[in-house]
Amino acid sequence: MIKAEFDISSYEVPRFSKNKIKAAGERLVEGSSDHETLDILNNWRSAHALPLQLISEELNKIASAVDENALLAKRLKRSPSIINKLKIQQTMSLARMQDIGGCRTIVDSIDSVYHVNECFQEALDVNRHKLLRMTDYIKEPKSSGYRGIHLVIQFDGSEISEKHNGMKIEAQIRTRYQHYWATAVETMGAYLKQSLKSSQGDKRFLQLFAELGDLFAFYEGQPRFNNDIHIRKQASKVVGDSKLLQLHEKLSAFSHATNLIENGLDADATNADFYLVITDIKRDVVRVQPVTKDELKAANEQYTRLEQRFRNDPCRDIALVSAKTLADLRDTYPNYFSDTKNFLEHYHKVLFYILKQLNPTEESDIPTTQKEIQLFMLKFKRLITKRRSKNRAFVRKQRSLIRNSRKITNPKVKAEMEKKIRSVRVHTNQFCKKTSEIKHFYKNTVVKFNT
Repeated sequence: MIKAEFDISSYEVPRFSKNKIKAAGERLVEGSSDHETLDILNNWRSAHALPLQLISEELNKIASAVDENALLAKRLKRSPSIINKLKIQQTMSLARMQDIGGCRTIVDSIDSVYHVNECFQEALDVNRHKLLRMTDYIKEPKSSGYRGIHLVIQFDGSEISEKHNGMKIEAQIRTRYQHYWATAVETMGAYLKQSLKSSQGDKRFLQLFAELGDLFAFYEGQPRFNNDIHIRKQASKVVGDSKLLQLHEKLSAFSHATNLIENGLDADATNADFYLVITDIKRDVVRVQPVTKDELKAANEQYTRLEQRFRNDPCRDIALVSAKTLADLRDTYPNYFSDTKNFLEHYHKVLFYILKQLNPTEESDIPTTQKEIQLFMLKFKRLITKRRSKNRAFVRKQRSLIRNSRKITNPKVKAEMEKKIRSVRVHTNQFCKKTSEIKHFYKNTVVKFNT
């Protein structure tokens, strides 16, 4: 049971009636951004933080017990996502939206997904929360390729805060394969400036990701949505379509582009409960501002202000999310960091697994498929060679700057030189680390699964 002594002073309380919240949602769809409307939106969204905290804690505890490698996170839905959902689902009301507060756990296997789901539902019953709906998108996958288990929970605040009673929270349980597929869709959608996540945008990419979702499901031993096409032909089709749309090149570029700024903090050691993440696609920069429980109210207000400030800027994205560490944050929300490395690794692992089983006498397009794989391997080897050369160039530049700085006697010039050396050192370390990751991926995924 929830302890009555839980400190709720750091959390926002709903201040407006359901009718006012509904009306504010209608004004947001019409494009209104007046002070009252934004105040209602900010309060209603912020108020979900308390039920989200308590429900996510329960999910986190269960997932960690089932899978010690589980990734755990929670987030308050972004304003553009809220407004877009209200526009798409015209019968939806802001007051009834079920995923303004959302938590997620990512585990290593399908068995773990179902084990967590079973234990979590039992815990909800013990804590008197009401499970409004459980949707299994694994056994009954969406046509888009999305998979996972979704639970919509009605919060029981009778023992802690009557004003939060009845608020709704969404929980998601996924495997890593399902998760990296979903975040790759979001990342590609962000750069195409299309809502691929909502099945809107370029039909070629939507179809490709739908086919990829089926391949990922087959790899994990789960049902495919499209059973009319043989899995081998489906894999061959994905290879061809990926080449045509330059999927690998686009996602690789995104994965290598974004630099992370941690505001000078050791994010793994901070006591942050949330992170305010500001992504600037144009400048290839992500700024991360840690937020503690005591700062949550102010952070929510800043969150709303920044969303309004950049609402017409397609290159800026704002999010208020939570994870145990910044490393977990990158793994759980890689779309905010334009980090598609994990998706690409899983993508090739799945393709190589399926194509290795191809029977040349059974499929007429196998020689073409194998040729494409060989060309991909050759391209990867060239990329590694090129990056090694750049690594050496960066190191030489750094050493040259250090030698020159020793000859400088002017304190002001010396300080500027030292600043430049620090900048080069950071860039060199990042580049070398990324090269090491690419080499590791090639050795342990590309080569391993093609032999």
